[in-house]
Amino acid sequence: MDPTQQTLQNLPKHLVQKIACKATNWTPPDIYASLPCIGNPIWKMQKYVSICRSWRYSCMPLYCQDVSLTMDYKMQNIEQNHYWLATIPGISSCHGEQYSRYAHLQVPLISIINGKLPEAMQSAPYNSSVFPHVTVIWLKLSKGAKSQSSDLPSKDNVLLFVQLVRRIFPNAQICSITSSIVFDSLDEENEVGPYATLLFHELMRSMSGIKYFAASSHSFNTSLPQPATLSSITYFECPNSLRYFIELIRSNHRSLQSLYLETTSTDLPYRLVQPTNDGSGDLQYSQLNILSLECSEPAQVSAKYAPSSAVFPQLRQLILHQPYPFTNDALFRGNLKSLQQLSMHLQVQDILLLLRLGILTKQFTNVEHLQLQVFMRDYPFDKQMGSLIAHFPWQIAGSNLQSLSVQFDTFCYKDALLSALQQPSYSSIERQDFLCHQSLEFLRLNAVPLQIHQVLQVIEYLPRLVQLNIDPESIDFDKDIRLQDTVSSSQLLKLQKATQKQPHFASRLRKIVFGLGAFTDMLGAAHFAIQLVILCPRVERICWINYSVFFIDNCKQLADEHPLYKQFSSRLCLVDWNK
Repeated sequence: MDPTQQTLQNLPKHLVQKIACKATNWTPPDIYASLPCIGNPIWKMQKYVSICRSWRYSCMPLYCQDVSLTMDYKMQNIEQNHYWLATIPGISSCHGEQYSRYAHLQVPLISIINGKLPEAMQSAPYNSSVFPHVTVIWLKLSKGAKSQSSDLPSKDNVLLFVQLVRRIFPNAQICSITSSIVFDSLDEENEVGPYATLLFHELMRSMSGIKYFAASSHSFNTSLPQPATLSSITYFECPNSLRYFIELIRSNHRSLQSLYLETTSTDLPYRLVQPTNDGSGDLQYSQLNILSLECSEPAQVSAKYAPSSAVFPQLRQLILHQPYPFTNDALFRGNLKSLQQLSMHLQVQDILLLLRLGILTKQFTNVEHLQLQVFMRDYPFDKQMGSLIAHFPWQIAGSNLQSLSVQFDTFCYKDALLSALQQPSYSSIERQDFLCHQSLEFLRLNAVPLQIHQVLQVIEYLPRLVQLNIDPESIDFDKDIRLQDTVSSSQLLKLQKATQKQPHFASRLRKIVFGLGAFTDMLGAAHFAIQLVILCPRVERICWINYSVFFIDNCKQLADEHPLYKQFSSRLCLVDWNK
């Protein structure tokens, strides 16, 4: 990999695609036309051409890495102007097929079964394009607009489409299918639905094996002709498909690695772990690493669910939107010790229930990454409640916790949160909490309005912190932070000397990342950022994302106006990622 590619890889992907798209299409005539003739001798123009060619060859592998095929003209416009995904004609024109690794097929089902898409794929340049190094195909199925032509749906068109996909991408081994088909009537479902199932079957048969399958609002209601070898399944409330979805998992010839469920069926998670007649049910989850459950209603757990003691023995990541699995541990009996990542979206009443039952207390001793989102809208202010919620993360995880992301919706208990981070001096329980957060290396705070001295407190309380992320709602730009005279400058320098005298203050902190909202006070944000640079001398980068162009202008203006700011502003990451 040349230095140019190494530099580009550190940029956001959409920016890389945009640069690569432009550079790949550069030609010498374009360069000559863009340069004024006066003052540019021919040797200088040739130098520019050489540089641009170098950029072109460096960018081409990045530009051609993802290839897109779509018949959805709205999606074509989005991809070309926002995501900058390369199309098959675009890659063919620059002969970059050898660099492509991933294929994105965004196709309407109607265009397949009526023959329009297969017909287009048999014309130039599709009929001569081959991408030998593409190994992964993402197929996103939409229903599409009903055709006004007289072409009747045909199974032959589905078979032809699969053959053409295999010809263009002959060595693809992994396929991900996402179906977001919504039928307008039962008649339409009966007419069009079987073609979607046929497409799934044929891709599974013709490829080495489909590894990922996601169903959303699509009635997948046909049994498979042969067992699948899926490693990941995503299920979003498909009407009349629950029985076939469970059958799909049960007949799978390998253990799933990830399972994502979003459903109103309150007993679906428990039906999935019911023992089979031959006792092989639990084998489908022996290697399951990721489990995500989002049920819109609390489950009424019945005593009839009695799975074995370790349904998910290798579970590493758990995402929950309701606490009910912990109120009855039929799903998770014997599976908590291996968990490394836990994400929970809870209501206030959920936390009260869990605290009252004591179910989560020090259960996740090996959890390294904890994400907690608590919805508190319209909940009355209560100081005791604030203390309970602020200490809740430390009651869940053990001393291995390294990364914590908390979002307390409309949280007004920031004093309680700071108190929870502070070193305790009495209770042994508090001492255990203190030992937990002493190992934190990454902290993200959402919706906690902190002023600059409170941010310094957070940094002081977490000596091993490496990166701190604070979102727009978490910033309180107090008017007192603005440097308006020499008195405020001297106060800032005194505060800097005080922090430097603390040998362990931000000793490992290297990066602070802030977000900017649409209504953020950009001038206050600039003051906030530069002062953090001054007060945290060991921090290597302070970055701001979103609306960065306005923030950059204010930072440059302040640096020109205040000599003290100008001295330290070079350590800010003043890059507008939006351009």
